[in-house]
Amino acid sequence: MSDNPYAPNGAAGYMKRLYESRELAVRYGIDEVAFCHGGVSFTDPERYVMSFKGKAKQAVKRVLVKTRWGTRAAIKATSYRRGENAIAMYDALQSLPDVIVFNDFATHDLFLQRHPDYDGLIIQILHGNGEFGRMMVLSMPKIDPGWVKSIEEKIIADSDIIVHVGAKNKNLFDKLHPECVEKSVHIHTGISDMGQNSSERPGDTITFVCVGTICDRKNQASLLEVAQDEGIRSRCRFVVVGGGPEYESCKARAANLGLSEVVNYVGPSSRVVDYYHAADAFISVSADEGLPTVALEAMSCGLPLLLTDAGGCAELINGNGVLIPTCDIPDIIAGIKKFLALFDAGKISGDASRGLYESRYTVEAMWREWAEFICDRLAAKAGNARG
Repeated sequence: MSDNPYAPNGAAGYMKRLYESRELAVRYGIDEVAFCHGGVSFTDPERYVMSFKGKAKQAVKRVLVKTRWGTRAAIKATSYRRGENAIAMYDALQSLPDVIVFNDFATHDLFLQRHPDYDGLIIQILHGNGEFGRMMVLSMPKIDPGWVKSIEEKIIADSDIIVHVGAKNKNLFDKLHPECVEKSVHIHTGISDMGQNSSERPGDTITFVCVGTICDRKNQASLLEVAQDEGIRSRCRFVVVGGGPEYESCKARAANLGLSEVVNYVGPSSRVVDYYHAADAFISVSADEGLPTVALEAMSCGLPLLLTDAGGCAELINGNGVLIPTCDIPDIIAGIKKFLALFDAGKISGDASRGLYESRYTVEAMWREWAEFICDRLAAKAGNARG
């Protein structure tokens, strides 16, 4: 169950990918997969966020989240409204499912209120770094921390299993919730193959692609500071793909600094794959992550990676890139220069990215892990019931 499978972020697309590849579930022992979602009115998120309606909604939301009351109103009007539709789809199912997987907190909270007697297996996916509600707090700083804590307690108590998208995220969650270690697991995220780039070596200029919502949490504005370093400006070009609250200001600032040719904020695109295929490497300077889907997409295209050490990003670096210790400007500059030196010496390989993707992060690998895990837990639950 998911409130919005079409939102332009990796967490929202997780359930959509599982459902669209559900034939793999049958192959691995799952009889049937149903998808209950928020009934959103669009399927092209990139086009929607740049439409008049999309921009108007975002403008209203930006005003609302400036106050605690407005933040609660915004959550109710978005996540909880869509969650109501997901619950209605669940209520229309012909048979009661053995397992329910929740991708968001609002739908799970509503389900608890409407179906307190459900006795099947309940699984909650946490897409953040292991701290419940961290992404909400960072994107909505006026949110009531007491309310977030109450939601956290309800969701964790109701869940039979907590699934994390990264091993490091699981470790942090386990440290914060030692009582939940037995029901906390890591399942690798899988994405569809976007097609490997050609293996031709670039010339003197390296083109980095950066993909994601342009916002403070993702930190793309820092690339304008980074690009003022002469050594980087002479070797690198950054193509930043995505819309968001800071898109217009970043684009304008790049123009004012005379850096539009070095840091090109191109806006949202429904053809992100074209930008991957035109790039030499992928960069993320994010301050907060779970496990970035866009980095996995870049890996499937055979791009080497340059990632800040946020969430589970460290798991994606193994002979295929450089991990930047923090998202501070000096560290990013040093990380890029280290990447260039290793890349020039042939010690960083996009082929290594592709190999890591094929071994762990395909959709088939994800379904295999999910199916084996679910079948094992259902068998254990049945055994406990008989005992």
